[in-house]
Amino acid sequence: MTSEEKLRLKRLAGRLAPFVIPASVALFPIVLTLWVFRRNWTSIPYGDDWYTPGSQIVSFLQGSLSFVDVFRQHNESRLLFPTLYNLFLVAVTGRWDSKDAIVLMFALACAGSFLLYILLSRTTALTLSGRLWAWALLNAVFFCPALYENFLWGIFLVSLTPGVALLGAMVVNLSELRLHSKMLVNSALAFLATYSFSNGMLLWLLAVPICAVRQSAGTKNNVRNSIGWYVVYFLLGVLAVALYFRHFTHPTQLPRFATSVSNAAPLFHFLLLWLGNVFAPAGADALFAGCLSLAAFAALTVVAIKVARRQGNQLPAGWVLGWVRPLPTGIRS
Repeated sequence: MTSEEKLRLKRLAGRLAPFVIPASVALFPIVLTLWVFRRNWTSIPYGDDWYTPGSQIVSFLQGSLSFVDVFRQHNESRLLFPTLYNLFLVAVTGRWDSKDAIVLMFALACAGSFLLYILLSRTTALTLSGRLWAWALLNAVFFCPALYENFLWGIFLVSLTPGVALLGAMVVNLSELRLHSKMLVNSALAFLATYSFSNGMLLWLLAVPICAVRQSAGTKNNVRNSIGWYVVYFLLGVLAVALYFRHFTHPTQLPRFATSVSNAAPLFHFLLLWLGNVFAPAGADALFAGCLSLAAFAALTVVAIKVARRQGNQLPAGWVLGWVRPLPTGIRS
């Protein structure tokens, strides 16, 4: 190789380094998660898998499966769509292997990571290199070591689905789609989340379609049409939640819902412990880690709001990941 070729190669490496390095760092948590669960996974179902989708799969193989079996309550959730996923995998592969659900769950997690990157590109004015570094930080949280055990449990697919559906709804809301298209897509995502995990019904509130200013500021017919679509969205949400609670029974093995003011302090204490256990290393005080994490999120929220106002953009994706993650746990409690 001549000196001129070496110089050309060095220049090329210098140009690619600001993008290749952060992209590699961003992909590292995903690759590491894949490596960890591939080394430790098993085909044998575990825990709740034996009940859902286990009992439905047995009925399917015996030819006695009915819609009541698929729609049936599991703890406080109706796992309609996760059960359908597993039944489809059994029908295609001819076997019940927990590894199939784990692969599907990992693919869903990767889709969520990709949606976070799209949100970063639409809600920040960062350069490509800065956006990749921010994506790397989000992936470090999304695929943190505390969650590795979840990737060995096929039923974790149910709790992952609402979060990814919410990210998809946010991408839709920030798109150039017309209001009626946003209504249809977000209604489908909210319905998917509702019947994947109990906290998924939150999406009917969090994924309310956003009407662009240029669409809502038009003629009276446009305004009337917009109101009509919002009414349709509201009625679909009411119908989905009402159907969810039809013949609903509170599981006896679970504590009662936190519905009174007296439960506020224990609930907040539980949320801090939950948040601390996500980020705290082994042996650390989970309560202190939870308080520290909450304070960090609050400080970053203030910074995010200031940056968004200065740039005239929506709140960055990191704010969404930071504050949306505790919401499902609070609602379930």
